[in-house]
Amino acid sequence: MSYVWADLAPHVQILREAIEVCRRVPATIDQADGAEWLEEQLAVPRPGVATVVFHSLMRATGPPASLDRMTSIVEWAARLATRETPLAYLRFEAPEHAVVSPAEARGLVETTLTLWPEGWERVLVTSDVNGRHVTWAE
Repeated sequence: MSYVWADLAPHVQILREAIEVCRRVPATIDQADGAEWLEEQLAVPRPGVATVVFHSLMRATGPPASLDRMTSIVEWAARLATRETPLAYLRFEAPEHAVVSPAEARGLVETTLTLWPEGWERVLVTSDVNGRHVTWAE
């Protein structure tokens, strides 16, 4: 809760609700370098299961070498994707060309989806970094 500014009451409430869900729904937490973990998770395609790789604002904060390796791992796994073992890559990131200024903050982040085996890619929405001020792509 220390990461949420006290004057953002709606954010505090959302976090409290998320914590409550976590108390009721068990989850496994792995501690590992993202690239090592992702490589292990994508090593064997799972027939009949759509695998989704998701990340949020990692490009701005993650270690570049690990992030580059994760990109390579996703590209490798994409080549193995079939209709029986589809792969989706969903990311919430600032576009590389983004200009960070208050005037552009509302459209700063893009939620982009890539699906394989087709290789279909589309920006779904733009928003601010908190997921507000959403503009759906056409």
